[in-house]
Parts: sequence; C-alpha cells; structure tokens
Amino acid sequence: MKLQDIARNRELSWLKFNERVLVEALDDIPLLEKLKFVSIFMSNLEEFYMVRVGSLTDKTYLKQEYVDRKSGWNAKEQLDRIFVETKRLLEKKDRIHKKIGRELRKKSIYELSMEELSPQELSRVERHYERYVEPILSPQVIDQSHPFPFLQNNEFYIATMVTKKTKARLALVRVPAALDPIFVLEKEDGFRYVRTENMVKYFIPRLFEKFEVTSPILLRVTRNADLTVEEELDMEDGDFRDCMKKILKKRKRLQAVRVLVDQDMPKDMERILKSNLNVHHAQIFTMETAMDLRYVFDWKRRLPKELWSQLTFKEFRPHKSADIDSQRSLIDQIQEKERLFIYPYEDMSHFLDLLEEASTDPRVLSIKMTIYRLSEHSKVVSHLIRAAENGKDVTVLMELRARFDEQNNIDYSETLYDAGCNIIYGIPGFKVHSKICLITYRDGKEIRTITQVGTGNYNENTSKLYTDISYMTGDKALGEDGENFFRNMSLGHLDGTYQMLKTSPHGFKSMILSHMDREISKGEEGFVFCKFNSLSDEDCIMKLAACSEARVDVKLIIRGICCIQPGIPGRTDHMEIRSIVGRFLEHARVYIFGRGEDRVVYISSADLMTRNTQRRVEIATPIENPRLQEKILEYMDAQWKDNVKGRYHGATEDYMPIVGQKHFSSQEYYMRKAEEEDHLPVHHTKNGKFWNRIQGLWKKIWKRI
Repeated sequence: MKLQDIARNRELSWLKFNERVLVEALDDIPLLEKLKFVSIFMSNLEEFYMVRVGSLTDKTYLKQEYVDRKSGWNAKEQLDRIFVETKRLLEKKDRIHKKIGRELRKKSIYELSMEELSPQELSRVERHYERYVEPILSPQVIDQSHPFPFLQNNEFYIATMVTKKTKARLALVRVPAALDPIFVLEKEDGFRYVRTENMVKYFIPRLFEKFEVTSPILLRVTRNADLTVEEELDMEDGDFRDCMKKILKKRKRLQAVRVLVDQDMPKDMERILKSNLNVHHAQIFTMETAMDLRYVFDWKRRLPKELWSQLTFKEFRPHKSADIDSQRSLIDQIQEKERLFIYPYEDMSHFLDLLEEASTDPRVLSIKMTIYRLSEHSKVVSHLIRAAENGKDVTVLMELRARFDEQNNIDYSETLYDAGCNIIYGIPGFKVHSKICLITYRDGKEIRTITQVGTGNYNENTSKLYTDISYMTGDKALGEDGENFFRNMSLGHLDGTYQMLKTSPHGFKSMILSHMDREISKGEEGFVFCKFNSLSDEDCIMKLAACSEARVDVKLIIRGICCIQPGIPGRTDHMEIRSIVGRFLEHARVYIFGRGEDRVVYISSADLMTRNTQRRVEIATPIENPRLQEKILEYMDAQWKDNVKGRYHGATEDYMPIVGQKHFSSQEYYMRKAEEEDHLPVHHTKNGKFWNRIQGLWKKIWKRI
C-alpha cells in the first residue's frame, strides 16, 4: 500500500476543517455566538496564511523542489489549490456574515455603512473623526521622494489613486491599530455602530484636498510569520530570550502572502501593489464584509446586559468536585486517592488550589512545571512566585516558542526569573509541549511526590473554553518519572527512559505503533479508539490503515486536520472518523487500545502529527486506575454518540451529519451533568464512604425532580 493511495493533503484538510468552523455559524445557536464563529474562522485563516502558506511560499524558492508525499503536489501546486479554496471560503463567509447581520438587525443591532447614517449620526461621526482620528493619520502619496512604505502585518490601510495635473499616483493611509475598531452611536434602545476603517475611508478626500481622489479601497496585508528559530540561533550568541525578542521583530517584516481588499481595484493600483508587495493576482481576495471581527469578543462590556444574555450562550460555570474536601490538604487527598478532572465541566481551580497549597505548605520542598501558554493575569505564575519567595525550589520549563504567545512567555519568564525561579528554555530544535507539574514534599522521614499530567491547560481562561483532561496522582513510579523528566530536560537529554511516561521524540510514537500492532494481531477482536486534534504523521497513517485492513475496529475522533481517507474499499473501510466542533474547543488527547482487562488507556499532550511525534517534547501517561479508566471511557462514548455537533468523515465528503434517532450533544450532556452535581453536597469530612452514599442518594432524588 502506498501513502498516496490513502492520504490527503494536510493544507486542504485544514481548510475543510476551518469551513466546518464557519458553518457552525449557521447552526441553531445564539446570534452573537454565530458572529464569534465567523470571527474564529477569520482568525484561523489569518494564522494559516502566516504560518502554513508562509512556509510553502518559502519552499517555492528552494533549489531542490519540495513535494508533499501525501498528495504528490509541489509547493506551487499546493498554493494554487489553497488560493482557489480560499476564494470560495471567503465568498461563503460573506454570505453567512450578511445573513447574521440581517438577523442581528431584527434584534436592534446594526453595523451601519457610512451611507446608511442619518444626518444627525453622520454629524456625530464627523465630529469624532475630526477630534480623535484625523489628527493621528499620516497620508502619503507615493512618488520618487516618497517611496512605497512597508505595510504592517494585518493592519488596515486605505489605498486610493490621487490625480494632480493629469498625473495619477497611489496614496496610502494607515488606520492606526491603537484606534477603537468601532464607533458606537447608540446602545440604549439599540446598538448602532460603524467600523473605524470605513469611517477613515469615507473621509479620505479630506486628507488629499489638493488632489482628485478616486477609487479608495480598504486594504489588509498578511505576511509570512514562519521564522525558523533554530536558524536564527545558529547566528546568535548569548541569551535565548534575547534571541526570541529579535525574532519577533523580524517576523513583522517578512514577505506578504495574502492581500484582502473590500472591492475590485483599478488596474493601475493593482499593478503597483502587486509589484511592491511581490504577490500574484490569485493572492488578492475581495471581501464585502468585515475583515477582522475580534471586536465582537469585547461586546460584553458594550451591550446592555439583558441584550447580551439574549444573544449569547447561557453562562456555564465549571463545577467543583464533590470528591474534594475543601477543609483538608489537597496534597494529602491526592496521595490517598488519585483524581482525574475533565475541563471545562470540572473546575481548573482544583489544580490552582493544589499549586497555592504547595506554595505555602512547609512540607513542600520543590515545584517543577512545564509552561506553554498562560493567561494574561496568571494565577499559576503568582503561585510559583510565592513558592519561590517561601524558599521552595521552583523550576519552570518555559517554552518561548509557543506560536504567537512568544512575547507573553518572554515577559513571564523574566518575571519568574526575577522572583528567584530556575528557568529552563527547553532544547534547541524541539518545542516542549508537555504538560506536567511535579510537587515534591517531605512526609515524616519519607520524600513523596504529587504529579499532575494533562492534555493541555495551565491557562485559567482557556480552561473554561477548551476540553482537556487533568490527572493528579501520588503514584511513586510516576513521581520518579517526573523527576527524571525534568532532570533530562535540564541536561538536554531527549532519549530518557521512564517507568510509565512515554515521551516524544523518543518513545511516544513507538508506543502508539506497538499498541496498534498488538491490536492488528487480534484481527476482528482488535480495538483502537482515539481522540486527538490532528493526524498527519505518515507512520501513524500507514499503521491505522493496516489496522483497518486487519479488520480491527478503529474509531477516531479528530477535530481538525485529517490526512487519512476513510472508506476506501479493502484499505480504510474498517475505520470510522468523526469530528466535533461546538461551544468548547475539543482539545483532549486520549489513546485507547483493546477492550476489557486487555485495555490500555493513555492521555497525552500530543497529536499524531509529525511535529508532535518527531519535533516536540510531548508526554503521554497511562491511566491504570479502573475507576478513572471508566470515567474516560464514559467521556469517549459520549463523544462518539454525539450527533448534534459531531460530523462523520465519509469516503467522498468531509463532515457529513451523523444520523441518529435521538439527538445527543456530548457537550450539552456534560454541562447538564456538571449542573446536577453542583447541587450535591461537598465533602467536609474524612468519612468518604458515608458521603459517597449520600451523594448517590442525592443523584437519584435530583433525577426524579
């Protein structure tokens, strides 16, 4: 079997996934949530161009032709297909956005064009423009004395042709990013607003009073952001953090890969822009609706409270586990009985409470932790600083190369360093994407550990938006593995051996392939049930196909990129693939092999992508406790039954509806379950068996109610 017989191109697969995000805006959800999905679609596409299209653009300049092994296409052929698909998706985005706009107007929310403003409203906008906008604009006419300026990445410009004495020139005005993206006219009896870039475009003739102004257009350039850190490191000596700061500055000035405009350009303007930006016509996309909708996420403070609640999801608060006694030490409770939490249905505060306790508990000797992404005002950082101030030995493995969170992580690394924490920046060439925290403490004459391993999330904000799994245990072997892991990272050893942990780039993929081989040996009795975000690793693709050929029961829940084609007769027709896109971003990674007593369950930070299996430091840990295994299996079964937000990957078409007699949403199910459990009493006693019986009784009563 050849890879190309069963594989799909990664980039087109990702675009299909992002289309799935876009069409979520057509589902039966509140109106502002629809608009948020459109915004997420645009943000996703922007990042895709900055990274993936940027990387492919670089590959077109290589002397040795780059060819994608999965599709057989070279870099240019991939780009050509991407540009065609992008045009289709942006046209679809315009249709959906306009439909939402009409529905919002029925709720008295109006995005107004300048031409729609009443005379009184236009007067208000004009006064605002004259006072707060025009004074900071810098118009420029392009000529011999004023060469074409550098257009900043993803910022708005107004481009127009200006004529003086029959000679036409291009003129440009940057819309400063510091300006509020919208100007609100009314928010009491309704919500009426104009976008700032449209305001500047409308008044553009005022900036060029001595010229005849024609054909003003709105313009937005997206640039390549795919800098290779290791190449820069080869040229740099000194602190890795300083190197990253220089790289971030360089990123802003890389080659243009996409141009968005709000209407067709005159030929002269297009010629000048293509020449100066070094882009082709296929890279210029016309959009009739907003190019950037991030301002929608700020509407909670702008809209009347009642209107906001009508147009958004009902507020959901993660529940605190009744299995945790708030009056007792969490360290002691986890040492007695390991716990597993599923975010966002269960509260991340249990981990934060554990970290806070560790920062002050006199028994605690050290805290070691990996950090990839953090919230803006991180409690994790506050607790680590407090621990260091209290004399604990705090080691933080901070990944400065977390894409588009680099500056945030640089700032936090400096803060932690100044507080006395030991900071490790990882290993050149390998991003540390693992999620592990190790707390070491003295218990009498013994040294004990609490180890937390997760599929994601030390970020308090995204823990309420992403589904993830967090496992906490006092297991001695796992604690020893954790200690060895941090020691290996500090010494730059990637090939460490562990009792329980499986890590990449050595160990994780071989574990996955080995377990699939074991299931292949069972034939029709074999079982593979996995949930992760993306599949592109060639070895894993081929092994999954081998499982299907051996008639192993293969079930995959893949949120995003899926580079295997299911349903191919005799090759992948014994494989089912589903995807869930909903209110929460599905982010957990679970790998299950076998059934019954033969079952093996892992949770991991890793997807089955080449970058995860070969170019990142990832962690997977087995979940051996039968009680916790059952919790994961219940979660996976609920995901598989989802026929509301779940979609089926068919042999010829992606994301087809799943037919089911009774509608079932896994996210809604777990939200209801969390709300029910919030009504149960919380432990305040050491007598766990007694309270477990009381909880069981409460559950029966609550179901009857």
